Amino acid sequence: MEFKISVNNAIGFFLLITIIVIEVKISLQQHCLPKISSQTGHALVVSQYKTFTTQDYPTCMMECKKEQRCMSLNFHLVTKSCELNTQTNESIPDYYYKKRPHSIYTTNTAFRTPEPAFGLAQNNPAKSCLEILNKGSSIGTGVYWIDPANTGTPMQAYCDMTTDRGGWTIVKRNILQTTSAIIEKNDYADMNVIATYDLNSEWVAPKVQAMLDIKNKMGFQQIHFYCHKKSVGRVVSIMTKNDTAGQAVVSYFTGPASPSSFPRACGSFDRLPEDTSILSQNCNKWGTARAPPDTQPVSWVDQWGFQNHEGPKRPGLMPFAMDLPPRYFYGTSRYNDDGIGYRNLCDDNYLTPAPYSIGDIWQISVR
Repeated sequence: MEFKISVNNAIGFFLLITIIVIEVKISLQQHCLPKISSQTGHALVVSQYKTFTTQDYPTCMMECKKEQRCMSLNFHLVTKSCELNTQTNESIPDYYYKKRPHSIYTTNTAFRTPEPAFGLAQNNPAKSCLEILNKGSSIGTGVYWIDPANTGTPMQAYCDMTTDRGGWTIVKRNILQTTSAIIEKNDYADMNVIATYDLNSEWVAPKVQAMLDIKNKMGFQQIHFYCHKKSVGRVVSIMTKNDTAGQAVVSYFTGPASPSSFPRACGSFDRLPEDTSILSQNCNKWGTARAPPDTQPVSWVDQWGFQNHEGPKRPGLMPFAMDLPPRYFYGTSRYNDDGIGYRNLCDDNYLTPAPYSIGDIWQISVR
């Protein structure tokens, strides 16, 4: 039996195959691939990684389609501003605003699925503030969810996403609510000190055990010390270097309760742009320098730490101080004369501390 294909049969066969292919594409779009969705008067207010001005909305759409990171966009009809986002209104619905006049929100221009928005929801915590930054989930300085040890019980943490490119996890944060010094009532020996970022009724003092717990479970290479006292008018803002000298400082604040040595101060930290302190410019005077009539004359200068404050609470109490004139300190100390009152010091004199103001702040963070 001989089988021959006529011209008419060939055309019919080609049309049949074409119809099947079209039906398969339609089926995939209906059942597998997400649809492009645009809504006027809406905008996703976080996760922007790129903002620029363009001539029209289609150009903004094409730019998003070209970039692998772009999961959605906001286009402002008046300003012609195009914002490219790493997330969508479905991945972070809490940040999707439905009342943005003259705005168009568009998602899935290239049928991509966004990476999880780490740290923005309790059910999707990050390991640290640095991971949030590196994953592109940062929405600026503020509160996020983290679970450093992957326990399944996340905690809220305050992340500094501004200082030196961001990624800092706050381990101590006190903001004065009155014009009186804060009293050190409790200390913290584990990573849960991170959750005390809004505790302003007492001086948060993370012990070396807490710093070590954080380092072991979350990991960090640097420490940032910050404070500002309005009546002083200067800012302390220094971060330890990410090198051998800086690591010696990290080891000091995560090491044994009673250290056998003190790391060298000069060369171990960087002054950040906002720093205006006298302390940071006189590291050669840091440490303890005593002379007669003191009963135990010592000279430990150009060093982190301070005599009588080198115990397990040293990270949060008196991490560094200048014992030589003009004796400016960072941290807190109990009055020697009455044993009750406290000094909260920020680049001011230990014997005559400057007055306190509402909003004075002390902060320590790690990265």
